[in-house]
Amino acid sequence: MISYKERNPVTAKITSKNQVTIPKSIRTALDIKSHDHIIFYTNEQGDVVIKSVDKKKAFWEKVEEQQATYGSIDDTEMTWGEDLEAEDFD
Repeated sequence: MISYKERNPVTAKITSKNQVTIPKSIRTALDIKSHDHIIFYTNEQGDVVIKSVDKKKAFWEKVEEQQATYGSIDDTEMTWGEDLEAEDFD
């Protein structure tokens, strides 16, 4: 097992509302910003692991979820109108 000294530990305090600010060095290492999602899980040793969510994968999962609920944007009933490239602008 790797010692804590090798991992450059940082500490954070839990607030009275059970919230924690993720230290800047960890946010930088995970490349996460405000409103991003992160995953918490425990490994076989019982350690808690934090990972960033793959933003591109999360986007397409949301698209698939929306399509399952509302249908595809490529629906044949949807009319987009005339081809925009046909318009002549001066």
